[in-house]
Amino acid sequence: MCKEAYGNGDKIGYFQTSAMLTDLKKCEEFAFLKVVDSIALQQSLCDLDRGFVHFFQKCAAHPTFKSKHNCYQSYRTANQGDKSIHYVPK
Repeated sequence: MCKEAYGNGDKIGYFQTSAMLTDLKKCEEFAFLKVVDSIALQQSLCDLDRGFVHFFQKCAAHPTFKSKHNCYQSYRTANQGDKSIHYVPK
């Protein structure tokens, strides 16, 4: 979606994808998004945005997704008490 928008001269960044995520959470079809830690979802959107920014600046390759069969997957979440980010293995 980001690549198509960039080809059309539009830019989709973190704030646009975050608004899309909010709309998707309201749909019954994507109710599972409400179960997931919201900060982990926001972090993945930030990572995706950063990956596409570097890709379009020709600093890096096209962003790729981790394999769901990779046993080393993890996600990041923020501790609400002291505002630090923790890496938590799945």
